[in-house]
Amino acid sequence: MNNAEAEDVYQKLTMIISDLGWSWVVRQIEDQIRLGRLEETIIESEVNSPSTDLSSSRRPGSKVRPRKSRVAMTKRMEYLPKERLRLLATSIEQAIIAAAEMEQETLRNLPYVQKLEFRPEEQGETMRLIRDDSHGRITVLEQTKKFLKELKEAIDAN
Repeated sequence: MNNAEAEDVYQKLTMIISDLGWSWVVRQIEDQIRLGRLEETIIESEVNSPSTDLSSSRRPGSKVRPRKSRVAMTKRMEYLPKERLRLLATSIEQAIIAAAEMEQETLRNLPYVQKLEFRPEEQGETMRLIRDDSHGRITVLEQTKKFLKELKEAIDAN
């Protein structure tokens, strides 16, 4: 996959995720992309020490030995299209797939419970886990995990 293909897939995938109601994931990724990634560079240089009173006590004909200086510099770099796509795929795994897996694990560990509701203390949407709905979602979850794995492999192929 080249950078142009990665950008195209990124745009399409962000539209799909937003249409499915996960636009907050896209917003978080776009915020991170806007900030850029940090890259640290080590800069080495040789510095000749200026003459001091102590240097006058050196033997005649001795050379001034340069000292090496190493400085770590951090700068912000723009994400490449492939990096943006990988970031999106990883975020989907963490925000959507992991949440769905926790949901499935909760239902598995509570075999006699048919429905769970999670209500936020403050205003917000009530989350419902309903056992009858879970089978179809397991299939979608597995297909999505497979797709994301293949997508990451395609990104890393080149």
